[in-house]
Amino acid sequence: MKILIIEDDPIKLKVIADFLKLEYAQTVVDNRMSYQSGLKLILKDDFDVILLDMQLPNYDIRPGEDGYKHRPMAGRDILREIKRKKRKAKVIIITQYDSFGENGKTSSLEEWHKSFSEDFSNIYLKTIFYKPGSTSWKVSLTENLNTFL
Repeated sequence: MKILIIEDDPIKLKVIADFLKLEYAQTVVDNRMSYQSGLKLILKDDFDVILLDMQLPNYDIRPGEDGYKHRPMAGRDILREIKRKKRKAKVIIITQYDSFGENGKTSSLEEWHKSFSEDFSNIYLKTIFYKPGSTSWKVSLTENLNTFL
């Protein structure tokens, strides 16, 4: 199995990557930390699964930079591009927020899950709530990834 993690929080990224390496030793795990670098790799390479954060900077953040503009709905935008470019990877969103949105309008994870299930039925699998210190996200992720084994 080949997995791409797109996550800008280095601690969350490390925890998820370490979990995957421990539980799925034969899995190839790659990662990117912004909308642009993630999308560029998705269009260049094939992945079985993409673990995607919802809110990302536009570009990788380097020392002294801010990654340009933060995209509050970067995950949805990446889902749109995956669908538009007919990529076959399945997507699991992993977020630390129980709601998200833009322009002052937020929706719950359940509402987004319903919307993504309808709009991206061929690629979207699930939205997982990531809570540091909890194991529930690991259980949910394992259940979803085991469908690929």
